[in-house]
Amino acid sequence: MGSIDPGDVRKMTGICIKCCACFKRCPVSARYFDDEGYLYHKTELEDMYSRRAENSFFYDLILLLYGLFDILMQIKKPGIYMTPKS
Repeated sequence: MGSIDPGDVRKMTGICIKCCACFKRCPVSARYFDDEGYLYHKTELEDMYSRRAENSFFYDLILLLYGLFDILMQIKKPGIYMTPKS
């Protein structure tokens, strides 16, 4: 974003989108957020999403789409996907 002035890193020349790039690049850990709203929201997110969750939604969605695709292919070309009746 170019928010930090390269000539004087203490100055912000643009808008801060709170990407934390300045935290990662500061060699002496001098950058920090002191905005109460941001810190409250950060703590709230950490409390709500601290546990590891399974990625079941996307897996279930893929299985559903695969099943729908298979059904559509059977309707369009029954000889390929369906076993012939004897």
